[in-house]
Amino acid sequence: MIPKNIHKIHISNLNAIKKECFDYINQIKQGNLDHRSGGNLRHSIDSDSREISTALYDYLKNNFNILPQRFTFYVTPPGLHIPPHIDGGGIKNLQDLSWYGLNIPIANTEKSETKFYKVDAENMDGRWPIDKTKIEVIESHTITTPVIINTSVLHSVENHNTEDTRIMLLIRWHPRFNFFKEVIKDENTLC
Repeated sequence: MIPKNIHKIHISNLNAIKKECFDYINQIKQGNLDHRSGGNLRHSIDSDSREISTALYDYLKNNFNILPQRFTFYVTPPGLHIPPHIDGGGIKNLQDLSWYGLNIPIANTEKSETKFYKVDAENMDGRWPIDKTKIEVIESHTITTPVIINTSVLHSVENHNTEDTRIMLLIRWHPRFNFFKEVIKDENTLC
């Protein structure tokens, strides 16, 4: 079974993971977050995740055949957004690669919206749509639980919260690995 764009996943030690990730991002926040366009901040790390969260490392080791290669905290201040984009170099570079990942909400995601869009290949310049008036929303989700996400589909994030900063942890495997055949141990962990 391959989910379309988003699929919930159960993590039994989620509270411990969220606490350790929140503590980690707060320790590195002081000037060590990369500024992104639109005022978003992010922190990426190539690691086995133990320095971020031992609970996360244990979960990943027990539930995935291959450990992920990259962890990115996206920190979206109140009222800001991440514009529509496709991961991995854009629509023309998708080939037969597997652009699925695991997103874990860390803080204040209840008032945010992840949207997926239908877009014609001719309306894309690499990762970005040329004319945003010609994209059509096909799905919209508020991510409050961990999800497997298909990042090869045009998607965006809006933080509608006017007071709190949204923090999401994005976990990515190299796209040469087929996520559902090689990476995840048991598809029954998908809710």
